[in-house]
Amino acid sequence: MKLSISESSVLMGQKAADAAEKIILDAVEKQGYARLLLSTGQSQFEFFEAFVKKKIPWDKLEIFHLDEYVALSISHPASFRKYLKERFMDRISGGTMHYIDGEGDTGKMIEAY
Repeated sequence: MKLSISESSVLMGQKAADAAEKIILDAVEKQGYARLLLSTGQSQFEFFEAFVKKKIPWDKLEIFHLDEYVALSISHPASFRKYLKERFMDRISGGTMHYIDGEGDTGKMIEAY
């Protein structure tokens, strides 16, 4: 495991975005697409801020949402779908996002995902 220490969360977010960009560009070059699993939380703020500015062929990405609360609407402030839509998907051009719908039949959503 490689340990990376930065002087600030902003610099760490930039380093993480740089590393993700390289991995994604390599995958797209090799296979024509990449899959991306996104997490949420305060620890991701600086990463997303830097990541959305990268020159990534977003239309070549299939993006998966990691988790969601059960029975919570996308309009609720704590919704992870809302978080990812506002902090990421609304700020890039393209990409196919697979959100977890916590409002529907949970069993069916788990099976589909």
